[in-house]
Amino acid sequence: MDVLERIRKRLETRLGRPVTLQMVEANQPGEKINLIRSGEIDIACSTAFTWERAKVVDFSISYSISGIRILAKKGSNLSTPQSLIGKRIALIPTSAAVDVIKLVQPQATIVTTYSTVEEAIEALKTGKIEAIAGDSISLAGTILRDNPKIYEIVPEEALANFGIACMVPENNSTFLDDVNYAIVKMMQDYITNDTATVSQIDRWFGSQGMVPIPPELLKGFFAFKVIEHAQINPQEAK
Repeated sequence: MDVLERIRKRLETRLGRPVTLQMVEANQPGEKINLIRSGEIDIACSTAFTWERAKVVDFSISYSISGIRILAKKGSNLSTPQSLIGKRIALIPTSAAVDVIKLVQPQATIVTTYSTVEEAIEALKTGKIEAIAGDSISLAGTILRDNPKIYEIVPEEALANFGIACMVPENNSTFLDDVNYAIVKMMQDYITNDTATVSQIDRWFGSQGMVPIPPELLKGFFAFKVIEHAQINPQEAK
């Protein structure tokens, strides 16, 4: 929502007229892609880039990096590929984790009967499964709504990493430029310690945020992405 609001403001400034956001619920990447392709929505953010998805939608630049990790009860000792042999691991059917787990440990028992992470958490509690594989940021946020003290997310280094970005319809370069501009501006504002931007991002990733990330790590990633494209003239951005 924070990223979308910045994109809305960018469009409003460039077009010189009010722009509003109309939210449509879509929980899975496949559902979001279908809505974009049908024209029912114009943009969907917080989605992992994959080459397969890029065949049918266009992606913005990545504004975050996440990875596939394992959520289990503490003391489960599932931090290595070898430890996953024969274990019942829940995977959300449209998750990028499906291919990763098949590659990392083909002898794991993959369970795809749960459509949401919340459903899988309930199965983990009752022992129907022994772990959940998925996006590490999403998993961390989910258990904060439950009881984080009884869970662990392993291994320390993700089994696979990927960029998080916004999806838009194909072949609309003007819209995609505005989306990318807003994202780069957000990252640049964080690097230059813009108070509102730092507060906004710290709400999610600060020391007291949903998923704490060291600020130097965030700044390093943001700086790389800004330099990879181009810095925005502060005067132009006003």
